[in-house]
Amino acid sequence: MLSLSRIEKTFGATRALKSVTLEAAGGTVLGLAGENGAGKSTLIKIVSGAITPDHGTVALDGKLLALRDTNDAISQGVSSVFQELTLVRELSVERNHLLTSAPIGAWGSISRARARQTVKEILARHRLDVDPGAKRRRSSPRPAADAGDRARR
Repeated sequence: MLSLSRIEKTFGATRALKSVTLEAAGGTVLGLAGENGAGKSTLIKIVSGAITPDHGTVALDGKLLALRDTNDAISQGVSSVFQELTLVRELSVERNHLLTSAPIGAWGSISRARARQTVKEILARHRLDVDPGAKRRRSSPRPAADAGDRARR
């Protein structure tokens, strides 16, 4: 269970969120609806660790989370799917993935081998036949060859 309690956030003189409380059970899909400027994106960024609330708590299964950044949120089991994806067309699928979740190797460097393996696992899990080294502008996800065979069975 994801629980948000009395979340507040201001940006200068603008109050984006005022005492927001929300609960979402695991395995459910939750949609936030509202006008532009209602605070939907701000709330999701707080849940995702991208920004810190001025007040309030975020808890997962009763455990309070102190999220420092998005990687911290992911490591604690919280992630978000955003409506608008920001991809760098000139970068490969693998390198776009590294923009938000680069595996760190020895001496604080990016582990390219682990990154490639992680991206391959994600693509396989979603049955996408995409080369991790392909540039974004040239890649378009296609179901893997055997996905259709499974669907016909």
